Amino acid sequence: METNNNFNKKKWIPFLIIFLVLFIDLGTKVIVVKTLEHNSVPVDIIGSYVRLKHIENPGMAFGLFPGGNKYLLIPIMLIAIGIVIFFYKTVKKDKIIVKCSFALILGGALGNFADKVFGDIIFNQKLAFFYGRVVDFVDIGFGECRYCRWPTFNMADIAITIGVIVLLYFVLIKKQDELFFKKPKKSEK
Repeated sequence: METNNNFNKKKWIPFLIIFLVLFIDLGTKVIVVKTLEHNSVPVDIIGSYVRLKHIENPGMAFGLFPGGNKYLLIPIMLIAIGIVIFFYKTVKKDKIIVKCSFALILGGALGNFADKVFGDIIFNQKLAFFYGRVVDFVDIGFGECRYCRWPTFNMADIAITIGVIVLLYFVLIKKQDELFFKKPKKSEK
């Protein structure tokens, strides 16, 4: 009975993670939009290695597909969110760390999706949909050389990256049947 009660307390952790990622991601983006001019000179945080720089990315994470059609990227993001939810539901109840990795991925995906669709409402207080861009602001690298800097990113991208790394660790190290429910074979029905 004690173990089951302990699990009931832990089952809320992934939902708390999703909420915290969304809150931190959207909160930091609002601060950046309100305090840094778009495409302004970067603000050094740790020398020129870590800087704050307000850009609006019309593509996907880390600046991928920058010329992408905003109306096409939104359904792709919805499909990706649906896939994450599907796999989250297949994780065994007691594998809380794996569930938390999916929560990080989902929280980040929802944060970037909120930008793409509701950015005008969130940042400009205008009732308009399909903003089509994501606010990015973390700029890391060496010097000013274009190839010496990582693409600018945000807190959602960090959460997604950490979630994917943790998930890959468990999927590659553990046996999948220890982490996920198996789909019953026809002969087992």
